[in-house]
Amino acid sequence: MLAFRRRIASGVVRESRARWASSSSSSSSAAATTAAADDSANEKVAQEGLVEYEGSFSRPIKLLKRVSVFTCGCTLLTMPAMVFAGNETMELAQRLAVTGTVSTFALGTTAALHLFTRSYVHRIVERANGALDIETLNFLALPKITTVEGGIDDVAGPKDSAMNTFRIKSTGEQFFAHGDDSYEFKSTDFYDRFVEKITHTKYY
Repeated sequence: MLAFRRRIASGVVRESRARWASSSSSSSSAAATTAAADDSANEKVAQEGLVEYEGSFSRPIKLLKRVSVFTCGCTLLTMPAMVFAGNETMELAQRLAVTGTVSTFALGTTAALHLFTRSYVHRIVERANGALDIETLNFLALPKITTVEGGIDDVAGPKDSAMNTFRIKSTGEQFFAHGDDSYEFKSTDFYDRFVEKITHTKYY
């Protein structure tokens, strides 16, 4: 009976040691995984940078421009059909005039929309080396990245403040960002530096 109890106690001790070893191994594995994830995140931040600003009107402007580009493309693609397979009671010159008017309107509205929104900043990313990536949209509503190697020190106030809020001193390019409110900015540090640059270096 005593030997039986000793065997049971020995088994319990071995099982407890095995569980402790397994728990320690799992903890070490979890710590290693967390450390690897942190290293990966830090490496990604170093390569891609941190998003410091996102325009509050970014989504509706993107949607509006994409719809405009899509309808414009559809109009241009259907022009031959409108000319050669249109109303047979109309003369060719009349069909050409109607088609030209419709296509001009489609291109004109898309171009006007691009003109008024091309300087709107959708996102600003600050890299680990201090450079800035400024994201706007091109005519086809695709992202256009302007890299400012000089970083925040290359930012200044606009020369024409009608539709822009800041410019890049080295290139003269001008952009619009919501600089009067920190809502769009992800960190107060970047917001303070940004506003200081566009305020104290205006027109210079």
